[in-house]
Amino acid sequence: MALMQVNSDQESSAFGLLSAADVEVSLGGAGILDGVAIEAVPGRFHAIIGPSGSGKTTFLRALVGEVGFAGAITLDDKDVSTLSPRELAERRGVLPQSSLLSFPLTVSEVVQLGLMNQKDLRCRKLRRERIAEALSLVDLASYEDRVFQGLSGGEQ
Repeated sequence: MALMQVNSDQESSAFGLLSAADVEVSLGGAGILDGVAIEAVPGRFHAIIGPSGSGKTTFLRALVGEVGFAGAITLDDKDVSTLSPRELAERRGVLPQSSLLSFPLTVSEVVQLGLMNQKDLRCRKLRRERIAEALSLVDLASYEDRVFQGLSGGEQ
C-alpha cells in the first residue's frame, strides 16, 4: 500500500489536519496493518493506493473509527479515540465506498445530512447556500434535484 498526495489550488479551511502514526490493525487474530502513517493536509487531494488485500479499506476504516487500532490517529491535534461519535461527526464526514438508501432522497437532501450538526446552518437560506456551494465544488450543481439512487456509482 502506498500513500500519495496531490497538490491542489483549492484551499479548504472547513476541515483540519488528519494525522496517523504507527497504525496497526488486527482482525480475527491476523495482522492487517503494521506501522501505517499519513498526514492529510487540508486543501490537498490524497490517495491510498495498492493491490487488493493490502489494507487500504481497513486503514480508512481505522481512520474513521469503524475498527479498533493501535497507534495514534489525530484530527486537529485531538486524539480521535477520545472523541465521542457526535464530536467526530461535527469534525469530519465519511463517504463509504457504497451506500444504500431506503428512501428516494434527492442529491441536495443527501448533502444536507452532512450539515445536520452545524448550529450556524439552522437558517434555511444559509443551509441552501452551503449545499449549493458543496455541489458546485464537485461539479454537481445541476444534480441537486436528482434522486440519489438514480446516480451512477461514481456520481454518488
